[in-house]
Amino acid sequence: TGVQTCALPISKRLPMAYSVMVWVAQSTGLRASELLALQWTDINFRKKTIQVTRAVVHGRVKQTKTEYSADEVPLSRNLAQILRRWQRHCPVTKSCWIFPSRTGGASGRPLHASPVQQDYLRPAGEAVGVVRLGFHHFRHTYRALLDLSGAPVAVQKLLMRHASATTTLNFYGAAMEDAKREGAEYVGNLLRLKRAEPMRRSAHP
Repeated sequence: TGVQTCALPISKRLPMAYSVMVWVAQSTGLRASELLALQWTDINFRKKTIQVTRAVVHGRVKQTKTEYSADEVPLSRNLAQILRRWQRHCPVTKSCWIFPSRTGGASGRPLHASPVQQDYLRPAGEAVGVVRLGFHHFRHTYRALLDLSGAPVAVQKLLMRHASATTTLNFYGAAMEDAKREGAEYVGNLLRLKRAEPMRRSAHP
């Protein structure tokens, strides 16, 4: 499941650039097209934010999926450290791509998602027991971790950059159903215990 997709064991099996990709995907929930379109100018280390404004689809740079997708994403301290370290090793390109293609030279081109998944993510995933690992696993995991953190749906909607809370709720439908059932059972057990307390007190005056 998504929650079982953990960045740490997967990233350890990847070259540095792809390891950083995994950490960015897992820490932000960015779509593959958005992640690969990031430029260093999008990162504000002082404000601790990532500006999401563009996407790369089949090698072409375009605007993000929807107006809601274009937004400022919080940059955690842990991810900031990872990105700063990668910045010292990242090949320099005119467009300041964070994940430039090795074949693009100094002019630079962003990487394509499909070869990254096929040649790097999937083998690393299989090594830790995750079949057909893809970027979507990390977005699903991010959503599930937000849920586990107790973040309100309204906050999750903003972080996932969905147009509506309904989309957020539907995005991880199975997990939400499990969470709803667990919540109902939890409340039911509390009420059962509360109901039993007066009975125990009356049985032992």
